[in-house]
Amino acid sequence: GVTLWLGNALNGNSFRGSAEGFRTDALPRLAELRTNSTPPSSLLAVALQHCAAASEEGWAALERLAQQLGSVKAAARLSMTEVADEAGRFIGSLAAVKDELSFHSRASRSASAAAAADGGADRLVEVLEPFVNSVEPRVEALCDELKAMQAALVATHAFFAEEAKTSMEAFFSRWATFAGQLEAALAHETEGKHLEGSKRARRA
Repeated sequence: GVTLWLGNALNGNSFRGSAEGFRTDALPRLAELRTNSTPPSSLLAVALQHCAAASEEGWAALERLAQQLGSVKAAARLSMTEVADEAGRFIGSLAAVKDELSFHSRASRSASAAAAADGGADRLVEVLEPFVNSVEPRVEALCDELKAMQAALVATHAFFAEEAKTSMEAFFSRWATFAGQLEAALAHETEGKHLEGSKRARRA
């Protein structure tokens, strides 16, 4: 709400001055845009000061937001393409092992197969079959999690009305940048409060 209020105040009577929302790429710019005050301050600092002046709960909410955004930094380091490729390699490797198991299972049942004659195929089947039975459900669960993740990302993309060309990596990178800026601004404002409190104590 404060971000939207600042944007509308800055844009004044222009066609952008009565916006009902803002794009996520505006978030990192809050720390970059400076006021004309002396000393100059960032718009992010102005937003924090406004929230702090409104109520203690407003400041606490900002601190909670900074903590919650911590996980976004980890998400920004992920590439959905790489995750999907890695899952594909697991699926492909499992399929190859299952093919090998199927081949040796047939060989072990064939009295004329050389591998079955010395028991080699039987021993391989004894090893591979439990392995496949153990790993296959995990790979299936991984595929289900990947599908759920992709669906959640699509829903998040739509919720924030992002353009189709905006990659999820770029989307989370914006939030990660903003998270770092918010943490730094909160630390700076907290330090300023402590200094102001110390000055008042000395004057008293």
